[in-house]
Amino acid sequence: MHPVGGHTAGMQIVRVLTEAGPVVLASDASHFAENIDTDTPGNILHSMPGVYRAFDRARELASGGPIVPGHDPVVMDRFPSVAENVVRIA
Repeated sequence: MHPVGGHTAGMQIVRVLTEAGPVVLASDASHFAENIDTDTPGNILHSMPGVYRAFDRARELASGGPIVPGHDPVVMDRFPSVAENVVRIA
C-alpha cells in the first residue's frame, strides 16, 4: 500500500510483486487508462498536484509493468481472458 493523495486526501495505490514483475493497482488514482497514459487527471479530485504525484508514483512503482486503472473497461481488452469477465493481469 502506498499513499498518493490526489483523487482524495487518503488515496492509496497497491503494488503487487508477481513472478512476472510488479503490477500497480491504481484504484481511483487513475480511473481510466487514458488518465495515466496521457497525464490527464479525471474531473473529480482533491488536489491537482497530488494527482500528478500519484501518476508519477504509480509509474515509478510499476517499473515498466502494468498499471491497472480503477474503472476502465479497457482492462478487459488489455489483459488475456481466462473466463467470462475475468482477465489475468500477472
